[in-house]
Amino acid sequence: MGFGWHSIFASTGEKPRVTWPLLRRVMGYAWPYRWLLAGMLLAILASTGLGLLRPLILRDLIDRTPPATASAEGAQFNGRPSPTTMLPASISLHWP
Repeated sequence: MGFGWHSIFASTGEKPRVTWPLLRRVMGYAWPYRWLLAGMLLAILASTGLGLLRPLILRDLIDRTPPATASAEGAQFNGRPSPTTMLPASISLHWP
């Protein structure tokens, strides 16, 4: 037998049963908050939908965008980024 709060939350191994009277009682407690719960569910669905659209938009953007022409800076790449291309990254990393 454990002592303290850990013994209260210890599992006994039995599976909790969900019954219709229990669901009816929980829904009775949730009924005053039905519009908040519906709004939360709608926000979750909208967020999920937008999250699923992002890769599709990026794929379409990558597939349809023509490659850039060789510019003066692109021709001097040599495997190292130039200081002018690293400048925006350094500003965004150290910006308060």
